[in-house]
Amino acid sequence: MSSSSNKERLRAAYKQWHDTKAGSVETWLEICSPNMVFLSSAMGREGMEFTEPCTCLGDVKRYFNGLNEDWDMIHYRVDDILGDGDMMVAVGSTAWKHKATGLSFEVAKADAWTFKDGKAVRFAEHYDAGPILEAIKAA
Repeated sequence: MSSSSNKERLRAAYKQWHDTKAGSVETWLEICSPNMVFLSSAMGREGMEFTEPCTCLGDVKRYFNGLNEDWDMIHYRVDDILGDGDMMVAVGSTAWKHKATGLSFEVAKADAWTFKDGKAVRFAEHYDAGPILEAIKAA
């Protein structure tokens, strides 16, 4: 798959993610390879156990299930997708409300993607986990 195809697939997936307020998990699973490596800045910290590193599609599904159990999306904005070939970085921001505490946060975010043969084989999301952990504290 070409670089522009990867970019357009990601652009469409992020738009759907925002528009459905995290209801388009299947779209992400379709993009991922069966042995997907999926990493998050929170790395499974207390209160965010669902962010433990993922090494297969089942783990990625667990991540999304945990995210949607605990949080309601306010927005997910992608300002740009940078990259060439099989490596892309989506840059933007996101905001979520914690279901148990009612507290919300907004953070800048960068998602690094690596593709091979048209499927994502590695994903790493980078963000400041501090505001997220603050939103969880009151639970």
